[in-house]
Amino acid sequence: YPYGPFAAHLVGFANIDGLGVRGIEELEDETLRGSARVVPVERDARGRLLLSETIDPYATAGSSVVLTLDSAFQADAEAALDAAIVATRAESGFVISLDPRTGDVLALAERPLFDPNHFRNTPFPHTRARSLLDAFEPGSTF
Repeated sequence: YPYGPFAAHLVGFANIDGLGVRGIEELEDETLRGSARVVPVERDARGRLLLSETIDPYATAGSSVVLTLDSAFQADAEAALDAAIVATRAESGFVISLDPRTGDVLALAERPLFDPNHFRNTPFPHTRARSLLDAFEPGSTF
């Protein structure tokens, strides 16, 4: 993950087997991964490999997923959230910024922070996008 903890709760991460576990990595796992090519193999009586005549031609490479995040909005949201957490001595918090015309997610910042490159060093509940998965009464919305 070249941007480390930047937007980590939205991007998520994949586990050691390459399976998406959190965030967009989990939501779009099949799209990102594609499908494997299957090559059936038969063996003769002596156990030697024989190529089968049927080879699955339908393997597909994974596709890209394009997000609507605005990196400047994301950086501002993360800085504002960090300042608010320090000022209020909060343990956690989140900011979500949407484009009201399109519903595009422009920023999603959440704390406590984690680095998807080192998710094993983070308590697993801290990797959960509470801002998207938990129910909260709306705070400041406009």
